[in-house]
Amino acid sequence: MKRFVKTAAAFCLVLAAVLILADYPLSRSMRKVHTFGMDTWRDIFEGKAGADILIQGDSRAFNACYQPVFDSLTGLTAYNLTTIGNPFLMQEFRYGMYRGHNRKPRVILQFTDEFFLGTAISDYDRVQYLPWMWDKSFTGGLLSVSRRLFLQNAFPVLRYHGYRPWSLAREPRMTRNGFYLPDYELFRDSVFHHPAEPERAFYYSGYMHDRLTRFLRNASEEGIRVILICPPLHESLAFEEGGKEEMVRFFRSVADECGVPFLDGTSMAIVHDSTYFLDRGHLNMKGARIFSDTLARYLNGLHLSDN
Repeated sequence: MKRFVKTAAAFCLVLAAVLILADYPLSRSMRKVHTFGMDTWRDIFEGKAGADILIQGDSRAFNACYQPVFDSLTGLTAYNLTTIGNPFLMQEFRYGMYRGHNRKPRVILQFTDEFFLGTAISDYDRVQYLPWMWDKSFTGGLLSVSRRLFLQNAFPVLRYHGYRPWSLAREPRMTRNGFYLPDYELFRDSVFHHPAEPERAFYYSGYMHDRLTRFLRNASEEGIRVILICPPLHESLAFEEGGKEEMVRFFRSVADECGVPFLDGTSMAIVHDSTYFLDRGHLNMKGARIFSDTLARYLNGLHLSDN
């Protein structure tokens, strides 16, 4: 029995060593693929994401911001750091990694929505996390955010099951500086999609409220201006009774509490016109141009270029 246990242990050690040795070059090659998240993580780790204006949020922040408008109207560099399908918890993790490798921004446009204070972490585009698991600060941060996602990504080589590096390597780039490229087909889509869906509810967590206020105050102490933003939502997006108004009131109160500006995109005129939206919750390129123009002109009023 002892001999069997020793043989099994030796086999497991050899297998683990083989998997680890095979995983490192695989991970290095996977860092070159293009996905929604991979390009951003690569820029972060290579120190290429540093910008004057940093945009944080989920997919709504992706769709609400159009880089050429920021470039032309503000004259400042901008980077869209958003994470699709994830709440502030994951956005804060990504920002921490950003600060470890890139310069401090002058201003952060922090997008919010009904899921913003949630604690459920999505594994959307999970491949974006895999190549960076060799970085201790990354793995430690990911573990603190989601034990499930950490374990899902932790096992060498086996974590790549279902992905084909040679196929992903041929994927076209969809983003640059974290923004959708103008020729990305979905972003340009002018057809308003309105599938049936349940009413939305505003999710509140006292724990996440405390994390958000701490983030806002720490940024203020560093001299970083943060603007809380509720993005435009088409008027047909259904909330439970009073849910949207509750959400807007809450984030306005947080902004007042922490002494930061608050912009309410849900009250803009474009929310009544479906030609500005891909679906009930996401702007298309036409809508992004309008909303980005509003944001850029607001930033100009802060005279950031004078600082």
